[in-house]
Amino acid sequence: MVVGETVQAEADISIESIELVGLEGLKALDEASVISLDDGVTAIGAQPLRDLEADAGGPWSARIPADSAQLKSGTHYSVTVVVELEGTVGQADGMNVTYRTENGEVHSAEGTTSYRLAPSC
Repeated sequence: MVVGETVQAEADISIESIELVGLEGLKALDEASVISLDDGVTAIGAQPLRDLEADAGGPWSARIPADSAQLKSGTHYSVTVVVELEGTVGQADGMNVTYRTENGEVHSAEGTTSYRLAPSC
């Protein structure tokens, strides 16, 4: 399963890290990635990885590693993490993005989306 949060860069920034917050019953499997939402690409909320991989040429194929990704001011992105359910229900309270601005300041922002996943998802 892939979970994501939509972000808009208000300045040119570089991603330092992306972490799921309040993780229970889920295990992060893959490094975080970033997908540009330019050209009408649909944001990823929570989708099965197999569906994203099956869409050849879709947004999943255009993802880049989040570590040190450069986000341009005024643009929208999906930041994503691949997770695995470790029990009957898994959840995360949100996603925390730590980033560096052009002047070197480091900031952190927590998204507003929470995730609750079950085997039928």
